[in-house]
Amino acid sequence: MIKYINSIQINTADMPDSQNVRNLTITGDTGAVFSVHVMQNQNKVIKFYNFIDTTWDSDFKAANKLSNIKIAGSSYSKNITFEAISSNAATYTIFVHAEPHFNTKLAESVSPENEVCYTTTINQVLDATVSLYIKSGSESSYVTSSISEDVKVDSTGSTVQTNVVTLIPSSFTWEPTNALTDANGFGLILSRQPTANDWAFREIDTVDGAISSTNSFKVDSLTNLGVGMKIVGVSSGSLSGTPNITEIDTNTKTLTISSNQTFADGIVLTFEGRGSDVINKATGAIINFSAIAKYKTQLTKTVRLAVSNSTTITLNGTYGVAKGATVRGVGMDNSSANAVQSISAAVEGGSIVVQANQTLTAGSKLYIDGCAKVIVIEPTVKIHKYPANNISLYLLIDGFITPGVGS
Repeated sequence: MIKYINSIQINTADMPDSQNVRNLTITGDTGAVFSVHVMQNQNKVIKFYNFIDTTWDSDFKAANKLSNIKIAGSSYSKNITFEAISSNAATYTIFVHAEPHFNTKLAESVSPENEVCYTTTINQVLDATVSLYIKSGSESSYVTSSISEDVKVDSTGSTVQTNVVTLIPSSFTWEPTNALTDANGFGLILSRQPTANDWAFREIDTVDGAISSTNSFKVDSLTNLGVGMKIVGVSSGSLSGTPNITEIDTNTKTLTISSNQTFADGIVLTFEGRGSDVINKATGAIINFSAIAKYKTQLTKTVRLAVSNSTTITLNGTYGVAKGATVRGVGMDNSSANAVQSISAAVEGGSIVVQANQTLTAGSKLYIDGCAKVIVIEPTVKIHKYPANNISLYLLIDGFITPGVGS
């Protein structure tokens, strides 16, 4: 009389890279006989599960197979311990064999096309790190250490975790600091608050085949590219505007972009995606961004020499003062428009020119509004899903911080 294996159950959802234990349960007729073995494939390196010591062996031996297991009641259950991985993702294949010489078959509902062998796979994925930076295209206006890629925060997690990871200002802040030079020490102006679209992801890719005046071309890889990303740079030749990706053909690795371009074969393109939606399409990460920016401290200066009915005010150092700033303090006459018109820069001396004549005493303390030496950025980043690969995300500060000028 034929006995049947009626169900095979194991959680096949992706696993994180830490050690995992999952239960294999096989139900069937009393006396049904089956065998099981489990194979790991990690970067084409094969291992087999050892059911005795719950480790993984490179060579197949008796302990790597549960042989001729007979169902005593209605089911059999066994835990399988999947090892931690570190360098490459892994795929596990579970093989369950009904043993025909013990008159056992797999029920059609279990395996419609094969009454002897059932297989299923489980993927184990590596943790990925999201690295957060600030970035400026006006590096000469900043103290290098305040915007360098050493000033970052990393968050590591798995694509399979379900908890939301929140990175908040108490965990990290950025403090871009104005350069301490006569050429660029004219303060920083906070023009608006940061938005989600100030956050960007960048990826480079190589053109596979020259094109001329067309909007479709092949690339070497589609990894971390998504619809909505823009081309913002080329390694050689020229770029007309900032075209964005409108379509991706994954079979041919062909991109369609929003405007015609001429590219040489082999040149490297820099792609940029801004905002949560585009970053998700490119990387698979689901991340929500917000941030608050503010001046770190009130900028103050001291009158160096007495001023008598003049628009020129000498100071004990001008660094941090920007054209367009306003000045207040004891003795300052602001009854009419009175913004700073120009700065003669110096670290200890120097002067500013305002719109209205002033009479001030040497040593008077002045308060400068509308600029500062340091801006504090307090980001709140919520990671709902980590990407499959490590990625770097940049808060592009040029959109909301403007380096001041002297004239």
